[in-house]
Amino acid sequence: MRKDVKIYLNHILESIELIEEYTKDKTEDDFFTSKFLQDAVIRRIEIIGEAIKNLPMEFREKYNHIPWKEFAEMRDILIRKYFGVDLGLTWEVVKKDIPKLKEEILKIMEELDKNKNNKYNVFAYGELMKKERLLELINRVPKMIEGRVYGYEKFFDETIGYYGARKKEGSYIDGIILLDITDKELGIFDDYEDLDVYYIREKTTAVSEDGRKYDVYIYLRK
Repeated sequence: MRKDVKIYLNHILESIELIEEYTKDKTEDDFFTSKFLQDAVIRRIEIIGEAIKNLPMEFREKYNHIPWKEFAEMRDILIRKYFGVDLGLTWEVVKKDIPKLKEEILKIMEELDKNKNNKYNVFAYGELMKKERLLELINRVPKMIEGRVYGYEKFFDETIGYYGARKKEGSYIDGIILLDITDKELGIFDDYEDLDVYYIREKTTAVSEDGRKYDVYIYLRK
């Protein structure tokens, strides 16, 4: 089960703060001559890279102004170059890139805290239509109304033995709109649907039987 993004963000922030602590009042010469300091900093950069790689793609795309790919690859570059000792690059990352990343992570965490009470609508067309499944997953049955999304088709994916949806012009899917899903519950649905493994989640519009329109999330087969 995928962890909440805040867990990975906290791992990143913790490693950044430890790097700051390790290098406080240290000069570049100190870093170049201390194997202990080098090992400690490189290890923390490794952890930052690994945490970034575990952030969902949708999350990284939402905050695409942050060079996630570069930070994740920096970990690999340092490991490859470790025995060649590219200390100049490491020190540059510590002094220039790490402080910028910390600033961005703090902004994101502040935003997530503000948005933790957000509510979402989810369009269900398979197992999530079943009340017993909802009770199993989120311990409640949210308000449900019948609805339809246009421009998609439902199909049975034999490779995973489960229904999926995909875009198809001129088609539509009838299903259920689950109303007022919390941020935590949305994360549980993401885990259940194996988001980023088998499915992606995108925003679309669902129309209820009485013609009302709802902004919803729908899970599509990758």
